[in-house]
Amino acid sequence: MRGTAGKPVAFVAGICLLLILALTAGCGSGDETSSTTTVSQQKPRQQSARAELHPVGGSKASGVAVFTNEGYGGTLKVRVKNLEPAQGGAQYGLWQLDGPDSSSVIEGEDMKSLATYPVGSNGRLTVEFAPPPLAIWGLERGELTYFLVTRIDDRERLNKSIIHFNETGAPPDLGPTVARGIFKGSLVGAAE
Repeated sequence: MRGTAGKPVAFVAGICLLLILALTAGCGSGDETSSTTTVSQQKPRQQSARAELHPVGGSKASGVAVFTNEGYGGTLKVRVKNLEPAQGGAQYGLWQLDGPDSSSVIEGEDMKSLATYPVGSNGRLTVEFAPPPLAIWGLERGELTYFLVTRIDDRERLNKSIIHFNETGAPPDLGPTVARGIFKGSLVGAAE
């Protein structure tokens, strides 16, 4: 009796082994499409937006601003040339707006200050930094697509202007615009 009970167990074990082999036979068969697809799904898709910067108001400044977002955070690279050197406490401000220039009637979430920088005698501004999340979020929603470079001669006046803007909604004085552009690319409107 013992001999007959062992045969069904061995038979069932053999069937299970064959099923496992049959199910795993396709694994590692050299079908690179399925393994590549799995890897690419795990890697976040890179999106970008680029603004060609053109001179405004008699300025000769020009350049480019490029946002890159890989799903884990973003990078903004800005290169501007032919800026007049900023002397004393003067700096250049980088802005994202929902309207075409600083004279637009804008509201709280329609403007994002990105950074300010001094510019030396070479007239160049070359920076790369992680922008605030609102800057990328705005582009993904198809907003904040205008990029400005302004000259800020009086930082205190700018700060008061922004406080007044936050309290009243009156357009802030961002300083004279020297270059501007519109972001275009896969990042713009990606959330829609």
